[in-house]
Amino acid sequence: MGLLDIWSQTNKSLPSTGIFKGLTNVAIFSIGILFILQSFGISITPLITALGVGGLAVSLALKDTLSDLFGGINILLSKTMQEGDYVQLDNGYQGYVENVGWRYTTIRERANNIISIPNSVLSGSISKNFSSMDSAFRVPIQIGVSYDSDLDHVEKVALEVANEIYEELDCVSKSYKPVIRFREFADSSINFFIYFQGKNFGDHNTILNSYIKKLHKKFKEEKIDIPFPIRTLIHKNEIKD
Repeated sequence: MGLLDIWSQTNKSLPSTGIFKGLTNVAIFSIGILFILQSFGISITPLITALGVGGLAVSLALKDTLSDLFGGINILLSKTMQEGDYVQLDNGYQGYVENVGWRYTTIRERANNIISIPNSVLSGSISKNFSSMDSAFRVPIQIGVSYDSDLDHVEKVALEVANEIYEELDCVSKSYKPVIRFREFADSSINFFIYFQGKNFGDHNTILNSYIKKLHKKFKEEKIDIPFPIRTLIHKNEIKD
């Protein structure tokens, strides 16, 4: 089956997953046995008929297993997810697809835990694939500044730091320059977003860490205030006679 692995790496129409290799093994051995029987002059027609009748009984007994099997085949053919993709499911689970097997698809969480999900459940669930087609994704970072701030100066400083991160980090997509957008008048600050684009899922952690540290230091140097939340409480004492 080494040739199958080599072929699957050069031809992306079907990945070399457990279910695909298993089905291929069964098909090759079955055809080989039938050819051997035929070469010895044994009629294979009654055998094929018996297998058809027996297959019907087996399919009824293994309804759930076959449901998972065809669910796995559906996942492979539809290419909703493939080995190595980072996916998030509607039940909250997320991680890297390790293998699509006969009954289960295994997903490895970022904490290195392995989740096994029945293929019939997975093929019928709503999923988000962070790696299919273009794996690049937007990284928004929200910042708030004081109402006394010069917003033109804030924009200039924030973009300067963003461009430094853009040049320094390899995980930042070079096809998308950082941009800034002021968004709202909040309770104690004027909020804005700075937008990066990461190359792959997980890059946002590195981008967030580097940008927040650099921007915090730069804002201190430029005397730009990031305010604490402020709430004014008015307490009235009622005087009773």
